[in-house]
Amino acid sequence: MDAIKNSLQAYGQDSSENNLVSMLETLISSSVWIPVFEDNQPDILADMDGHKFYPVFSSQEEALDEYVQVKWQQLPFVECLHYVAENKKVHAIVVNPFTENVRLPKDIVEGLNEQFGRH
Repeated sequence: MDAIKNSLQAYGQDSSENNLVSMLETLISSSVWIPVFEDNQPDILADMDGHKFYPVFSSQEEALDEYVQVKWQQLPFVECLHYVAENKKVHAIVVNPFTENVRLPKDIVEGLNEQFGRH
């Protein structure tokens, strides 16, 4: 099992500050997979309240049942931070939305982007 998935599951079982920090450190130092459509635009999903989020995956296998006609692009997680921080329509990053479903709200994304993202 990969490091991202392990850290997400640990945080899901115990949302202590230590597990949160560990999960964020793992994400910051990792690459993730994003689904990209033919027009080279990433997928943006919405929750029941209409809040839009940017889905990222620890592996392609996490979402193969949900995505059929997409290309997969592997990016450093910090690139995703920049995209969401700059996009006024997106409210969060969600890591593995169909399994662990860990949501990083915009304020956390912006803070991480300031610390670790490209400027």
